Amino acid sequence: MTFDEYYSQYYRRTVAFARSYVNDEMVAQDIAADAMVKLWMHLKENPDAKVHHWLFAIVRNLCLDHLKHQKIKQKTLAEVALWKTQDLDFKISSLDKYGHDSVISGEIQEIVSRVVEEQSPKTRDIFVKSRIFGKKNREIAMEMGVTEKNVEYHISKVLKALKIALKDYLMVFIITGLLHILTGLLQILQINI
Repeated sequence: MTFDEYYSQYYRRTVAFARSYVNDEMVAQDIAADAMVKLWMHLKENPDAKVHHWLFAIVRNLCLDHLKHQKIKQKTLAEVALWKTQDLDFKISSLDKYGHDSVISGEIQEIVSRVVEEQSPKTRDIFVKSRIFGKKNREIAMEMGVTEKNVEYHISKVLKALKIALKDYLMVFIITGLLHILTGLLQILQINI
């Protein structure tokens, strides 16, 4: 028999057999075609071989190889999906912990630092002594050899600059303040939120 004769006699049955295991028409056709070529090569060396037995043994082995490969692929995809899920869980957890207040607080700190740094050295020094170190205006005036009015002027200069720079955050301050007050009242009244 010629290759074409074997092909026309066994190809459709081979595809059907492969399809019953791999559940994919295109893959079954590829397996059947590969099996027919391998059978033909085997028959060249062993002309007395039983075609039916050899052909279906070849198809069986090709199906096994394909299914094992699919299993490895699925396992890898599952591991990647698990890793992605764990990564997403970590990111969600991080963002939940970070919270909106932290973002706002960080932005406000940056603005305050920038505004204070933009001031003259004398104004900056007075403001830092007053607001950071909590010194009284009289102490600062004596330390720096200026009047208390002069200290008040420099502090109010920075406060005005901060008021302008932080104007976009005014509503956040109001809402945050109201929420803290409301939470405190509810706790006093022993109402759980």
